Amino acid sequence: MSLGDLFDPPPLRWGLRGDPHLWQAMRRRFADDDLPADKQALEKAVETAFEEITGARMGDGTGVVRMPEYRIGSGMSDGMVSGEWWHTSARVLLRDRWHVAADER
Repeated sequence: MSLGDLFDPPPLRWGLRGDPHLWQAMRRRFADDDLPADKQALEKAVETAFEEITGARMGDGTGVVRMPEYRIGSGMSDGMVSGEWWHTSARVLLRDRWHVAADER
């Protein structure tokens, strides 16, 4: 199992309209990376990739990150990523999936 496998399936709910695009970018980014040995390494990898892709730090207080390349003409939050959603919901979801995958090893 790769780290990218933790991104499948995508969540049912998102913070903003750009979040699914970032989710897929992260999935591709981690497709060939081994599953991290511990949850701290998982969180560090996701935080680092978030910053590399968006140019913003993922953390408490990270607001809206504008990503013009994610604009598809789909509404008010088109092309916007929710730093808050990534810091809370996405991080918890990925951590939960990591625990399941680690237990299956």
